Amino acid sequence: MSLCTKCQSEDHQSAQLTISISWHVDDVREVAPNLTDEQAYQVLLLCKKNHDATLGITWETLECHSEILFPGSTKTEELKVA
Repeated sequence: MSLCTKCQSEDHQSAQLTISISWHVDDVREVAPNLTDEQAYQVLLLCKKNHDATLGITWETLECHSEILFPGSTKTEELKVA
């Protein structure tokens, strides 16, 4: 087995022993519907930068980071009952 083949084999084994959790800009827009794709992506990048493995990333994390970058972005109009 060549060194290169051995490295590829080890990379494949390593990949099989990992998991990843993905969040999408559409997820950000669930909590901040008026953000653009670019703004929502900025929120995801901030979540990644500030990631705490103990807490993870939750809907609340997305909401808080949206508000940090774009104040008022998660506010929705209250339904008025007459």
